[in-house]
Amino acid sequence: MSKKMTMEELATKYHNRDTEQRVVGGKAIPYIEHPRAVVARLISWGCSNDMEKDGWQTLDIAWGHDLLEDTKITPGEIAAVAGDDVLHSIEVLSNLPGKHADKAAYIKYVAEHANTVTLLVKLADRLCNVEDFLVSEGVEKARQYFEKAEPIFQRVWETKKMRESWIEKDKKTDFSEEDDIDMVFRLSRMISEVNSIGQRLGAHWKWEKPKEVKD
Repeated sequence: MSKKMTMEELATKYHNRDTEQRVVGGKAIPYIEHPRAVVARLISWGCSNDMEKDGWQTLDIAWGHDLLEDTKITPGEIAAVAGDDVLHSIEVLSNLPGKHADKAAYIKYVAEHANTVTLLVKLADRLCNVEDFLVSEGVEKARQYFEKAEPIFQRVWETKKMRESWIEKDKKTDFSEEDDIDMVFRLSRMISEVNSIGQRLGAHWKWEKPKEVKD
C-alpha cells in the first residue's frame, strides 16, 4: 500500500514545476521556501494540524495557500490529499483572475469570509511577505503592503474579543473553554507580532475598538 502524499509534498511538487523562484535581497530562492516560512510562523504562534475540536488542518492550509493561485493544480488534487475543508480555505485565500475587482476587494473578501484558522494563515503569509519586501524593496514598500491588510488585522482583533467573551460565558455555565483559551493565546501572540512589525515599519494605523459582541 503506497504512502499517502502530504500537503508539503504536494506543494513542493507543484511549486517546483509551475512557480518561478522568489528573489529576496537579490538571491533566488525556491518558491516552496515561502510556504515553509508561513508554516514556521504559524508553529511559532502555537498552531498545528488538528487544532481544536473541529480538527482544523491549519498547517495543510498554509502549505497549499498559493497552489490554486500560482500553479496548475486542480481543486480535486488538493481535496484528495487534504480534504474539502482545506480546499475551501485555500479557495478563500486565492486571488484568482476575475474573482475580485482589485487587491483591496480581495483583502476585504478574506476578512469577511475566512474562518479563524484561515485568518491566521493569511496573517502569517502577509507578515512573511512584509519581511521579504523589507529586504528587497525597503521600508516604504513593506509599510504600504503591511497597512493594506488592516481589514484582516481588525477581523482578527474582533475574533479574539469574541473568543474572550465565550470564555467568560463558559465559566458561568461550566462548559469547557479550553479550545477558546488556546486560540486566544495564539491570536494574542499573532497580535503582538503584528504590533511589533507595525512599530518597526512606522505604520500609520491602530487597532480600532471592536464592535460589541452579542452573546
